[in-house]
Amino acid sequence: MNLTTLNKKYNTQFKCLTYLEQLRWGKGRKRKVTCALCGSDRITKRKGTIKYHCNKCNSDFSVLYGTIFQDTRAGIRKLNCLKVNRC
Repeated sequence: MNLTTLNKKYNTQFKCLTYLEQLRWGKGRKRKVTCALCGSDRITKRKGTIKYHCNKCNSDFSVLYGTIFQDTRAGIRKLNCLKVNRC
């Protein structure tokens, strides 16, 4: 996939994050969000944010936790472009 195609397909942060969630946790019926810290599947989605809450270890995390995107301040769309150029 080239940069132009990537920018058209994932033109919003929501689309980028959804794609990363599908890569990490699957999609549809097979989707299973697990805690990035303890591995539990007792998870609640935080409304209005990109975060999830683990009801077992009482921590918050996002799909970005444990990835190269975790501590960056750049927008996820820009980072996705960099990732594709690197591959």
